[in-house]
Amino acid sequence: SIGASYEGGHMDDLFGEDEIDPRIAERITNNPDIMVGKPTVRGTRLTVERVLQFLADDEWSSIYDAFPGISEDDIRACLAYGAEQVARSWREGSHVRIDAA
Repeated sequence: SIGASYEGGHMDDLFGEDEIDPRIAERITNNPDIMVGKPTVRGTRLTVERVLQFLADDEWSSIYDAFPGISEDDIRACLAYGAEQVARSWREGSHVRIDAA
């Protein structure tokens, strides 16, 4: 682990002993006192979950209107965080099976 710190603790608490993508360590934080400890864009109350939901709902352009301070690098960090969480769930065997309809 690169041992990056975050507000309220240590990034290893989020990712265990896995290598942390520097895009995540620089831009994403979690603090138990902010948004119930959900990962957020550093310096904001904007959760990674909310950013990913905006993108999933095809609201790319409106995300900048809704959150004027967000940058493309912040969005990329949220995407990297989401990708890492999916990869981690597969490594740990905790993924959710999705059946095709």
